[in-house]
Amino acid sequence: MIRRALFVSLLTLTPLLEAATPAELWRIRLLQDRRSAAVPELVRMLSSADETIREHALLALANVQDTAAVRPMLPLLSDRRPAVRRMAAFAVGMCGGPSAAPALIRRITVETDARSVEALFDAVGSCGTKEDLKSLMEMAESFEPRWNLSFASCLARFANRRISHPAATEALYAILSSDETSLLSAVYALSRIPDSSAARKHRADVLPLLRHRSPVVRMWGSTIAGMIGSEAVTPLLTAAEKDRDWRVRVNALRALRSSAGTRSRLLALGADRERHVAQTAVTVYGALCRSHPEPADSGAIMTMLASPEVAPAVKDELRGVLAGRLGTSAVPLLGRWETDSPVRSARIVRAYGETGSVDALPFIQSALRGTAHSAVTIAALEAYGAVAAAAGTDVQRQYLRTLILAFDRKDAGVSYTAAAAFQDTSFPAAMRKEHLPSLHAALSAMRIPADLEPMVELLKALESVGDSTSLSVVRTAMTSPDKTVRSAAARTYAAITGEEPGVEDLPQAYAPFFTDADSSLLSAYSAALVVTTRGTVTIRFEKQAAPLTVISFVKLAQRGFYDGLPFHRVVSNFVIQGGDPLGNGSGGPEYTIRTEVHPSARYGTGTVGMASAGRDTEGSQWFITHCPVPHLDHRYTVFGTTKDMAVVNALHPGDVVRRVELLK
Repeated sequence: MIRRALFVSLLTLTPLLEAATPAELWRIRLLQDRRSAAVPELVRMLSSADETIREHALLALANVQDTAAVRPMLPLLSDRRPAVRRMAAFAVGMCGGPSAAPALIRRITVETDARSVEALFDAVGSCGTKEDLKSLMEMAESFEPRWNLSFASCLARFANRRISHPAATEALYAILSSDETSLLSAVYALSRIPDSSAARKHRADVLPLLRHRSPVVRMWGSTIAGMIGSEAVTPLLTAAEKDRDWRVRVNALRALRSSAGTRSRLLALGADRERHVAQTAVTVYGALCRSHPEPADSGAIMTMLASPEVAPAVKDELRGVLAGRLGTSAVPLLGRWETDSPVRSARIVRAYGETGSVDALPFIQSALRGTAHSAVTIAALEAYGAVAAAAGTDVQRQYLRTLILAFDRKDAGVSYTAAAAFQDTSFPAAMRKEHLPSLHAALSAMRIPADLEPMVELLKALESVGDSTSLSVVRTAMTSPDKTVRSAAARTYAAITGEEPGVEDLPQAYAPFFTDADSSLLSAYSAALVVTTRGTVTIRFEKQAAPLTVISFVKLAQRGFYDGLPFHRVVSNFVIQGGDPLGNGSGGPEYTIRTEVHPSARYGTGTVGMASAGRDTEGSQWFITHCPVPHLDHRYTVFGTTKDMAVVNALHPGDVVRRVELLK
């Protein structure tokens, strides 16, 4: 009965599944989860007479992303069924390889189904090279005007991968000035192409975007306007101070990051009632202070530090500005690092490091001794390093000993920070070499998946020292069950010996995590209520796009895993992120799951996705977007959506998930 229930739940995921048996569909899901080892069997399914089998085999191959599957998928670009052709385009684009984009481009000119044309353009943008973009632009004059939206989205996908072409930029500006229906895609694409000369040339089309009725157009238009230079400063300041949408104001502020003459007005916005605006304003102000030699407005900053109208987190950012400008003189002005918020404490500790003064070391060392929170520990290690890098050898030796002790905390985030610091060439290789036995022991004690990132960083540290005594632990790492660790170890081995190690290219080791018994969770729950310190966020699950991710989230919620965890990361007009038991961005549930991609899963406003350290490293951390973020599409798993943006927008670092309630 359990297996039958699983098949039925999978059958309900997509309305196209009537022809295939539940057993066949479940088998495809299992094969997808096996990744490259399953490619031969999935490829055989492409010749099935059942269009649903073909379509779902293609989706599985899109998730596997093995270039060896591209050639057998190409014939399905001309399948008799449009749905199969669309999925074939998606799968070919996700797998990539030298033959992928040329085949997709050729198919565009003969495809008759409008949605398939859209899928083809999207796929070309996802996998094409600079030469492929050039080929696409050579045939652009033959494109029908009704393709403008898809064409602009395609060029945006190229731009997200830092691939552009002058003809593509001009084509986007042509769409910008003539096609309102495709305007949004064109504006987004241009916001991703750092071409200041083109922006200045087309400033008559760009500046009106700051007054467009759509806040998303104004938001991305602000980014383009920032490329124009002095002529855009006044309208950008107006947008930063007066636009009715805080997301536009944030982007306008970021667009002013090179405009030194705006410093006083940016500082004044640090008292703005909209926290995202205030925080961004002082961050940009601080960047301008660091990049321009004019004296900081110390008096004005001190006034703001004393004002009850300025948010505590904004004051902490201003302390960092003072630290960078005043150096040793700022140390007595920074105050105590202990606060009721680990996020704030970490920022104050970092400010001590920004002074670059040895006078700050007692405060930094106090934080290392006095905190149990890893976010504060990480900040203290980084602050200590900033001071030690410019100090004498005694301080440097003391710092390196402190890094070694940090590995004893068995905290992935702390270990990552310590391992990365050992790569810093500010500290002589001979001095770092003294600690190789301790680094070898730390690496040997680490385990997959919890320590994936610090293991890779430690291997880089051993590479930077370059001593043959490390080869034993490096060879052991070359046999790791994790492909990322094996690859990093191979690079370290080659750097130390000057020889290619000939590591066997094994597929990523993977033990099945999900069981038949988990299937009932898909049909049992449709949403989750995330009760936070700022209100409740309802997340509607996207079961079709990411069924296994939904199952994992539900299982964690059922055991109370998320209760009491903070939102440890908030980037204004980007994301809020939580779900980390360590509170520093490196924690998880002691297991990882696969990345899940789907052609319909896109990052708009209020999309809920899974954070990761790379493909197939998802655990428990999740995020919600403040605005559309197309550059995340098909890179990070989408498993839900929310409409409760007033609550999402009010969440800031240190706010907490009180509990998660699952809805039937």
